[in-house]
Amino acid sequence: MKHPQEIMPLIKRLKENDIPFTLGGSGMLYSLNLAESVNDWDLMVDCPKSTFIEAIDAYEWVEKESGDLPFASEYRIGIDSLDVDVIGGFAFHVEGKILKLPLSHVPDRTWQGMNISSPELWYVAYHIMGRLEKAELILTYLQTNHEIVDQHLVKNLLENDNLTDEIQRGLNTLIEN
Repeated sequence: MKHPQEIMPLIKRLKENDIPFTLGGSGMLYSLNLAESVNDWDLMVDCPKSTFIEAIDAYEWVEKESGDLPFASEYRIGIDSLDVDVIGGFAFHVEGKILKLPLSHVPDRTWQGMNISSPELWYVAYHIMGRLEKAELILTYLQTNHEIVDQHLVKNLLENDNLTDEIQRGLNTLIEN
């Protein structure tokens, strides 16, 4: 398994440069005990690409395709030596429109020194990506751990008319009565 300490120098660079970030994907799933291993480190950042590139000047990186369907993120950069995939402006094409997902993390929830992305966002993301098994895993986790659900985030997501009916139905199961 990939060890989170391997990417801590990169995380330190992001923090030193005041670049907001969250850990998503399999790293987030692993931090919640929903996965047995980490495939790669998915970091979502909220900054211009030039700011990010300046912050990682010590690393060899490659720009990857970021607009291939269903993805609509602003940029995607790989740092292969660390097995890191960085996504700037996390967004998807949904039914002919672009759905931007906010850089949101669970307040006060970190893992190994990293902000963990809100699982509610990754329920939506995995659903859009067609990774329904992971989406359902997250939805079930949130339904059984209702006290951790970010009600404000779920309501904000539901206000977005770009979500499919199926995603809306899933999110609605998380709303407090």
